[in-house]
Amino acid sequence: MPRISAIVTIYNRLTYLGEAIDSILSQSRASDVEIIVVDDGSTTPVQVRYGDRYPGVRWIRQGNLGVCAARQVGTDAARGEYLCYLDDDDLWTSDKLDLQWRFLEGYGEAGLVCSDARTFGEGRDAGQTVFSRYHEFRQGKHEKVLAKPPVYLFERGALARAF
Repeated sequence: MPRISAIVTIYNRLTYLGEAIDSILSQSRASDVEIIVVDDGSTTPVQVRYGDRYPGVRWIRQGNLGVCAARQVGTDAARGEYLCYLDDDDLWTSDKLDLQWRFLEGYGEAGLVCSDARTFGEGRDAGQTVFSRYHEFRQGKHEKVLAKPPVYLFERGALARAF
């Protein structure tokens, strides 16, 4: 059984998916990770384009129900003790899962850990970290959530214990 399940959701955007999967495979704990890609009803099934390149990935296809439903489908299919999400256009540094996993193993009562994230690309926010912009969120200058799903790693039972 894998220790960590990495769940990637996608809908009609293939531009960065290979890089996103490669960033999971480059993890120092890659042997402990199962990768699940949930295709949320893309016009062309994602597995057709990427299935041969990534034979170890579990591919799930569903009708277009939205990203939250796709994450839930991936979560239900996951076998790992720990769960994490990666959007199809995001990347992880190679030590992300190892650092977070070691923290949770040392402080198991925490159940969940999150990290900062740095934007990339050509936009006005490129190179900035989410945490460095925290004061803007507190002042209501941004409507987006502070932490996106790719920054979390959580123990499977942590959410059940919280509610």
